[in-house]
Amino acid sequence: MFCVENAKWTIASQKFGFAKGQSDSSVNRALGETIPVFILEKINKNLERNVLPDEVCSRKSKELLKTRQSLFLQLSSAYQKRDALFLENISQNALEKKIREEEKNIKEIQKKIDDNLQEQNELILKTETQLEQIHSNDFSNNNNSEFELYKKLFKNIFKNEESLIQKEQIVFYQNDYSVFYEPSEKTKQMSPLSKEFADEIFSKNINTLITGTISRYADYLSVKVEVILYPNAKVIGSFLEIGSIDDLDFITSSLASQIVPVLTNSMPVKVNVKINPLELKNITKIYIDDVLFNSNESFILESGVHNVQFVAENYQTISTDYYFEGNKQYFIEASLKEKKNGQITLALVNPVFGDIFVNGQSVEQETNRKSKITINGNEILGEFLCEDGKSAFFYIPQKQLFENNFVSINPKPIDREKYIDTRRKWMYGSYSLLIVSLIPTFISAGELNNAVKLYNDGVWEYNKAKPYENIFKVFGGISIGCGVLFVFELIRYFYAANSVLPQKAKNVPESKQIIYNQPFENPSVKELENQSKNENDKQNQVDDQSENKVVNENNNNSGNINIEIDENLNEKDDETTIIQ
Repeated sequence: MFCVENAKWTIASQKFGFAKGQSDSSVNRALGETIPVFILEKINKNLERNVLPDEVCSRKSKELLKTRQSLFLQLSSAYQKRDALFLENISQNALEKKIREEEKNIKEIQKKIDDNLQEQNELILKTETQLEQIHSNDFSNNNNSEFELYKKLFKNIFKNEESLIQKEQIVFYQNDYSVFYEPSEKTKQMSPLSKEFADEIFSKNINTLITGTISRYADYLSVKVEVILYPNAKVIGSFLEIGSIDDLDFITSSLASQIVPVLTNSMPVKVNVKINPLELKNITKIYIDDVLFNSNESFILESGVHNVQFVAENYQTISTDYYFEGNKQYFIEASLKEKKNGQITLALVNPVFGDIFVNGQSVEQETNRKSKITINGNEILGEFLCEDGKSAFFYIPQKQLFENNFVSINPKPIDREKYIDTRRKWMYGSYSLLIVSLIPTFISAGELNNAVKLYNDGVWEYNKAKPYENIFKVFGGISIGCGVLFVFELIRYFYAANSVLPQKAKNVPESKQIIYNQPFENPSVKELENQSKNENDKQNQVDDQSENKVVNENNNNSGNINIEIDENLNEKDDETTIIQ
């Protein structure tokens, strides 16, 4: 099963032409080649086409027609061969025998034609039935009883149904989006919708052809693109875009985004919405891809990735990006949470000159060492920035974001890139020193082993072998020292690399808050450092108590979106996806 190659659905493009009356210049010819390449380049991704039964039917019908044409030629030849027997000078018995043989051959050919026609009729009836079945799977049909669901389940257990909608991988002509389809001399002047052109292009296994016409006036272009489906030579999409010749990226991107849904033949989906609390149902605005939808209960979308956003006054806005697969029904349950605006106090453990930024916005300092920060329930990522460009990041989690809370940070602004680079150089240097020190250590170890062997064999005396042991101890000690230095520098490097992570704010107990109300000029810096050192030892114990105090108050503060796939109209297994 895994070795079967996926079916391919090939797309090709011709060079775009210019409207009548437009000059045939080198610039225009270059545009006719550049624009279709840019369009195909922008859809150069892993796409699949949903092939409906009528498209499959047209392909099979084309093959059946080819077979019938061949059989009809064989039938004509058989009749001519039979009639020519009467002109031969043979006996009556021989003539009758040969005629019976030709009649048998004629009947076999006629039977093959009849079987072909029957297969064609059955294909048409099957296609009509499948299309009716697809259209009968209305998204709003959600009233099946439990008995009907079980009946359908057991029916499908013993029935191996083929999918009504096939999927084929979209590929480019000759696997290269920059290669144009060049028709033969016979069909070069024919319309892409003519029968001869359709037969030729379908014989090259091309399913879709993109053609275009360009109109140019000064520096502005109007590009009209048509997407033609074969073998029926049917225009399945016609698109237009106007723009400047200096902004071809806009023109081609716009046309590509319009062409992709036609290429993929995307199926629609139905989305049902439930908003909690229920009283927000009529005041919540739902945006799909930044477009406001009027209905707050259900709506129809094209399959694909969509951004869903829920907006209500005085409530937190929540959104998610989700891939909605075609021919399914989805239920979205959005739980909105009230905005809890307030203020907390952020204090500096050590007096450091600089500016404080919270979520990208500057914070006005209340005194020398503390500031008031407005909160809305979302966690805070801040930065302390000095005048010389050195910075330090800090982080305030949601559990600390409640009205009148008092937190502190101990910023240590440094040039972190330079700091990490310095520690990395020291780490590499100590490692190189360790490797170099191992060379004499290994050599001395080998010399020592040789000396020990000679001493044990009675060849050398003790005084001659003893110096080798001393030499090994010296070089071995140096290697051990280099190894300790390398481990030390490695730890320092890890510490430096870890310094880019934001510092977590700490809760300040009420007994210590009075210290931050004083200007830092009054107490000495050394006194403040001693105070902050003692505070840091006690704050860890206070954190646990404060976190327990607010854990219930701030639980699930930002809301969530629950998306559930309720029904697969192709009768696959049900799926459930939750995004929070």
